[in-house]
Amino acid sequence: DSPARGTPPAGSVAVAAGETVSRRIPAQPLRAVSVWFDEDLVTADTSARLRLDVTTPDGTVLTGYRAVRGLLPAGWHWVPVAGEEIPGGDGAGGDMTVSLTHVADDGTMHVGTSAAGVPTVFVMKPADDGLRLAHTSGVAVWENVDAVERVRFAPLAVVVPERAERLALLSQPWPADIVVLTDQAPHANPATAATGRVVAVADTIDEMSVVVESDGPGYLVVADAMQHGWNATVDGVAAPVLAADHAVVAVPVPAGRSEVRLVYDPPGLATGTAVTAASAVVVLGLAVVPPAYRRRQRRQRGARPTRV
Repeated sequence: DSPARGTPPAGSVAVAAGETVSRRIPAQPLRAVSVWFDEDLVTADTSARLRLDVTTPDGTVLTGYRAVRGLLPAGWHWVPVAGEEIPGGDGAGGDMTVSLTHVADDGTMHVGTSAAGVPTVFVMKPADDGLRLAHTSGVAVWENVDAVERVRFAPLAVVVPERAERLALLSQPWPADIVVLTDQAPHANPATAATGRVVAVADTIDEMSVVVESDGPGYLVVADAMQHGWNATVDGVAAPVLAADHAVVAVPVPAGRSEVRLVYDPPGLATGTAVTAASAVVVLGLAVVPPAYRRRQRRQRGARPTRV
């Protein structure tokens, strides 16, 4: 009973603030539900939201929100809901209930309906794009389920000096056990890739300590912008910080258990600190010398002989 996507429904129903309109549809996985507003939704409530509740056949309730921000114009509007794991879609999963509530102090939404008065909805189905809807409270936040870990061990490396070639390579799904280096690798890839794991990570604003274990040499890759101003040590010995995966860094590590420390120490920091300290001494001296000079002048004037 739904019109073609983009075509206004046959009718509408007025739903006041705080009220809910519902309908049943076949159970199926989804990312969002689209509803039609026959008129502008206007409200003075700055915190007004649309709340979408999807009640699955087993009674589970999934909820998503869409902010109103004073006005939602007439037309189709998506409300995200993390329902990608809902079973169904084959006609044998039963029905689920879709409910839309106007969560506000004022305003009326005019929800599109079929000729029979049933609210019209469209479902956004999941796609095989490596994304998962992780947060739906006013703002939709998507998680890249194929993203590599922020800190990982990579036993293999390829060197790609050309920027355009690196970007083209990394724009595709890329195995986590291979790191892309900008410059020459410090050691050759072994005949058999090592296995390893990150055991512990301690992270502060300007320092990171990572313990990694592996049965062969490889690279500790940190997906942070550390290419400038950061120094590394491996078990207390200075180690190179390599430009990796185009915008992050990698530190070569040997076989066994290693502790890698990355410390932010940009060039000029020590000089700048020394200059600041010297400037502070000068300013303090300028603040102290004039009073002392004036006291000495007064003592000298008091010691002069009196003329008769």
